[in-house]
Amino acid sequence: MKFALSLALVAVAVASSTAADDNCSFGCLDVYKPVCGSNGETYSNSCYLRLASCKSNNEITEAGGGECASTPATPSPVKSSTGSASGTVGCPDACLDVYDPVSDENGVEYSNECYMKMAKCKGPNDNDNKRRDNPGFSTLDAQRKLAFAPGYQGPPCGDMLCPDNYAPVCGSDGVTYTNECNLGITSCNHPEQNITMVGEDACPTQEQQQQQQQQQQQQQQQQQS
Repeated sequence: MKFALSLALVAVAVASSTAADDNCSFGCLDVYKPVCGSNGETYSNSCYLRLASCKSNNEITEAGGGECASTPATPSPVKSSTGSASGTVGCPDACLDVYDPVSDENGVEYSNECYMKMAKCKGPNDNDNKRRDNPGFSTLDAQRKLAFAPGYQGPPCGDMLCPDNYAPVCGSDGVTYTNECNLGITSCNHPEQNITMVGEDACPTQEQQQQQQQQQQQQQQQQQS
């Protein structure tokens, strides 16, 4: 009787684990809007926090906006939203899109130290179709850029991937996107919002907006006087 009960408990545990994995199959956009989890870890955005909570079977809640106080300045490798393993053993599978530029011994600049380690680890023979941080502009990047041109008849926006390079742009929705491609995918997925690029840099903070408004008011007063 005890043996049968033990088997039943194991079966329930396996079924619960399988169900949890099936429910965690959603992906997240690489928009860097950091949040601090209740476990002390910093996540790229709220979606990645929910994904980690789902996969770990432990409830991780959002403790606050922005990076956790204990998070180191240098971003550490994190697993991708698909959970796929890296093609080379020991190589980072993905990196946080934190802009903390570093240069290697050849003077090539990378978004942060994690991306530099990824490039060095995987080597120059990686297939160009794989997501990677590259300061250059490949043919594949050009094709992705053209994908959002008027009249494009390519694959659905949900099937497209963007390079991991950090070249921030500001969207008309007030969100900073890691690059123009990610903004395009979001705009494609939410056509009702009509999201466009309003600046080739990170969106200004509320404090910066207030400073700009004050400067404009001062200029207007000077012109009137």
